Amino acid sequence: MMTSDWIEEKLGAGKFKALAEQVEAGWTFPLLPSTAYDIYPLNAILDLATKEVGVTVTSAVTVIARRNAEKDLTTIYRAFMRAAGPRALLQATPHLWRNYVAFAEAKKITNVPGHLVAECRMIPADVFDWAMGCWHGFLPAAIELAGGTNARSKIIDRGDEDQAGYRWLRAEYHYEWKA
Repeated sequence: MMTSDWIEEKLGAGKFKALAEQVEAGWTFPLLPSTAYDIYPLNAILDLATKEVGVTVTSAVTVIARRNAEKDLTTIYRAFMRAAGPRALLQATPHLWRNYVAFAEAKKITNVPGHLVAECRMIPADVFDWAMGCWHGFLPAAIELAGGTNARSKIIDRGDEDQAGYRWLRAEYHYEWKA
C-alpha cells in the first residue's frame, strides 16, 4: 500500500501500523495490496502522519496517488495507454475512480485533446482533502504515462451538496497537458 510506504519513508519503519492501532483501524497486518480498506481509518492515519511531517493531507495524497498510478498503470496496460493516448484513457475517468474507491461519483464533462474537465460529486466532507490529493496525483500521472506531457490539474469549482444530516462536497477539476 503506497500510503504505508509514504508514512514509513517519512516517519520510520512500523509507524503506519502504530498509527493504525492508535486510530483503532481494526486491520489485520500485513495489509494485502489487492484488498480494499475503509477510507475513514486511512484518512485518520494520514491526518496524524501529515501533522507530524508538517504537510497537508492533500499534498501527501497527491504524491501517494501519483506513485499509485505509476505502479498500477505501468504493467501490461502501459502499451495500451500509449497506443490510445491521454484523451482515450480519460474517457474512462469514472471507471478509474471506481477501481479505487467505493464512494462519490466521477463524471467526465469535457474531453478534448489537451484538456479534460471532470466532476466528482457526493464526496464525504471528512475525506475531501484525501479525494483532492487523489485527483491531483493520479490523473496527471496517468496522462503522462499515456503519452501526454506537462500534465497539470486544478480545482475550478467546489461546493456543498448537503443531504439529511451529512455534509457532502463536490469539485470540478480541470486537467491540461501537451499532446
